[in-house]
Amino acid sequence: MTRRTLFAAILITCAAAGGLLLGAQTTAYDVLIRGGHVVDGTGNPWFAGDVAIKNGRIAAVGRLSNATASRIVDASNRIVTPGFIDLHTHSDTSLLADGTAQSKVRQGVTLDVLGESTSVAPRDGLKDEGGDGVRQEWTTFTGYFQRIERQGISMNVISHVASEQARRVVLGYDPRPATPPELDRMKKLVARSMEEGAWGLVTRYESGGPEHPEEIIELAKVVASYGGNYTSHIGSEGFEQEKEIRFAIRVAEEAKLPLFTADTANAYSGLTLSGNTITGGLTIGTGLGAYSGTSLMVSGNNIVLVVAVPEPASASMLVAGICLSLGAGRFRRRK
Repeated sequence: MTRRTLFAAILITCAAAGGLLLGAQTTAYDVLIRGGHVVDGTGNPWFAGDVAIKNGRIAAVGRLSNATASRIVDASNRIVTPGFIDLHTHSDTSLLADGTAQSKVRQGVTLDVLGESTSVAPRDGLKDEGGDGVRQEWTTFTGYFQRIERQGISMNVISHVASEQARRVVLGYDPRPATPPELDRMKKLVARSMEEGAWGLVTRYESGGPEHPEEIIELAKVVASYGGNYTSHIGSEGFEQEKEIRFAIRVAEEAKLPLFTADTANAYSGLTLSGNTITGGLTIGTGLGAYSGTSLMVSGNNIVLVVAVPEPASASMLVAGICLSLGAGRFRRRK
């Protein structure tokens, strides 16, 4: 029988380190999730234990045999985890159309990352497009977040600002390179978005990479100054993937910020690529969707690539290609 999953930490945050309590407890809590297989998100193996919640926060984790609560949830033979983060979503306006987000929360997702193609802002001077039947009357991220809070949603959200969105405000759909004054305005729009709560910069382009790569690097430097990250969609999903990954890493290196790539080649096996031939060193990891697609994460001092593809042969071809592209020389396979 398939083990059912209990997602116990929806929309709550962890308490301070002192909240980890082992042994007999007599404290009264609001909710006590008892007897589950706790996977705490730190990378450690699961352990048998209880999770106590008080005032909307995790108050204790461990063997709380004597604890009491207003509500007790029997989690026997179930897994108890923190809420999941969906790193690649297109929920920007659909959450305004239906804030219950049942397709997400019923799978344990408690945080959606928005802005993964175009973004909800900036919208200075743009017409209302009415996506998902939602009137887009806001101009800035501040306006969008106020709308979200006013309507209410069942989960948390965070958003990137899209380079394409800033470019569209300044140049419309004109494909030519931005002039220095136009690029300066794009940078100011990105800076404003970061100040309003955007998480980082996202790019989306056709196979082979952006038409104007220097613009992306300049915008990424603005994001880096605010401690943000860079997310890049792999437009070819395999055809010119090496070229696109190479450019994404160039952006991360020159702007000095973390990198996440989405829509990388299909996935099945876990592989780790180690090497230090890239200037400054980078850590590359993945975020996997519930379909045959992979992502790539970059930050830190090492290279770690985890890919999943339908066939082992495809995995070998992908990693070999990336190895040649990056110039890295040592692999370690992990199951």
